[in-house]
Amino acid sequence: MNGRNVLRFTQVIHTVLQSGMNLGQAMEMIQKMNGVPQKVVRASCQIKTSLEQGRLFSNALADCDAIRFAPDYVAFVAAAEKGGSVQMTFDFLLKRENEKEKRKNSMVSICAYPLIVIIVAFLGGLLLAFNSRNIVPDVSGTFNFESYERQVFWGCVKANVFLFSSALFLFMWFRHLIHKNIVLDVFCIISFLIKGKMSLDEALKVSVLSAQKNDGLKRRIIRGRNMLLHGNPVPSVVECIDKNCSLFASFAEINGDLKNAFGQMTSYLEDKKTRREKMCMDMVEPLTMCVVAAYIIILLKDIVMPVIFYFGG
Repeated sequence: MNGRNVLRFTQVIHTVLQSGMNLGQAMEMIQKMNGVPQKVVRASCQIKTSLEQGRLFSNALADCDAIRFAPDYVAFVAAAEKGGSVQMTFDFLLKRENEKEKRKNSMVSICAYPLIVIIVAFLGGLLLAFNSRNIVPDVSGTFNFESYERQVFWGCVKANVFLFSSALFLFMWFRHLIHKNIVLDVFCIISFLIKGKMSLDEALKVSVLSAQKNDGLKRRIIRGRNMLLHGNPVPSVVECIDKNCSLFASFAEINGDLKNAFGQMTSYLEDKKTRREKMCMDMVEPLTMCVVAAYIIILLKDIVMPVIFYFGG
């Protein structure tokens, strides 16, 4: 919910700043606008009070409790205060928050289909298990129902352990693929900050904040920044963060155009993201069907097949 409030706040302030208002006027205007969520109104009120006390906008955002702004969000605004354009910063932040919201929606849409199918399969399996006696035509009166019901119980346990383990694996796999988009987010941040005349060292420092949810990436950025501080060339630093982008950095070292190089890296990673999301969407249905088919086979083996073999014999 907080993410949506941040997005809404960013959308509103982006719109207001385009009219040429300063930040204090923008906060006052937001409070008068209709249809703005109450948390956004309260946040603008708190920020305006902080600005009137002579505090920096970035500090006002950091101390706001109506909406919790992430450390990297605050760091962007702080970078703009050092010499960048606040309006350009909110252009970028709006694009970034929209992308994060889109990423969440993609995760939901990818997981919705297998989740529904797996729940239906689970309920169907339970229905079959609880009605197992009704599928046994005990004409001779010699069928061992006690032994059969034990087999049905353990068969259901095995089938459902398999089903939910597979569902968890699919979820973690999809999450891992979408989690890779954080690498794109980091390179977008670095590219934007370098275009705003910030040094690569400072850009890496800010980008660490956006990699908090990906410990491996966070460690690579910190290691890359340490390499830069110890005089290593830019291609080695970029390779430490993402090997696939080191070639673009090598070109930048030759022609001295670091801004263009990071723009090319961002375009390359965006293409990879698009292909990855398409692969997820293409594979989600067949993988789900394979899992459900295996689940049904386990149930049939332990519930239906013993009856068939008994009466067939």
